[in-house]
Amino acid sequence: MQSYAKKAEKSKSGGRRSVAGRIPLCFCMLLGLLAVGRSQSTIVSTASDDIHFGIQAGGGVHTTYPAKGTPWTFGKPKTKVGFSGSAFFEWDFAESRQWFLHLELGVGSATLRAKGHSADTAYGDFEIKADYIDLVPAVGVGYRFWPRTSTMNLTLLGCVVGNFPSNRGSEPYISINRQNVLDQPWLNSMGLRLECGLHYAFACIALRYEHELLTVMRVAGQKFTMGHFEFLLRFTIF
Repeated sequence: MQSYAKKAEKSKSGGRRSVAGRIPLCFCMLLGLLAVGRSQSTIVSTASDDIHFGIQAGGGVHTTYPAKGTPWTFGKPKTKVGFSGSAFFEWDFAESRQWFLHLELGVGSATLRAKGHSADTAYGDFEIKADYIDLVPAVGVGYRFWPRTSTMNLTLLGCVVGNFPSNRGSEPYISINRQNVLDQPWLNSMGLRLECGLHYAFACIALRYEHELLTVMRVAGQKFTMGHFEFLLRFTIF
């Protein structure tokens, strides 16, 4: 039975890796096609000059923060690598074309890891390993240091972000006192995001940090939240 369980777990983890692996590949292909198209032709848009659309992709690190005040004591927060991609709309609502509204819908892979222990033998050790796909809508307001018509620009962006995790049928590994726990611990969450972007023509390099204010996962009274630091390559299509 143990060998069968190990094989099943390997199969599930392999499936998670394959799903997560497709995310950066698909978005890199989209970004490459967009860059070639922009370099060879002029994109004619029927939309208003104040409304813009684009796509972005990148990677980053995801850090797990266990809540305090529970029977378990955890070590340093654990950090893992993940990938993300999204599409966005921006509307220049100010006459100066420096203030803009930002709407975004993204998807990404994330990893949650934590190990804890308790002096109380009734609780014992705690371990969790979870790889999941996250659906991430965001809305925020940004500021350009120069009008959008400038070839080079610097932007600051603040967003309220929703997080809707999905394990895609793969169960997270949860162990309490060395006993496997069968649970559905995922919770929808919300966070705040800060971003700085360096723009040149239709391309942008962005750095962002997002911290989830609400619990992402809860098991046996133990809560977890996460922080995300990401590097993104962005292209504005029109």
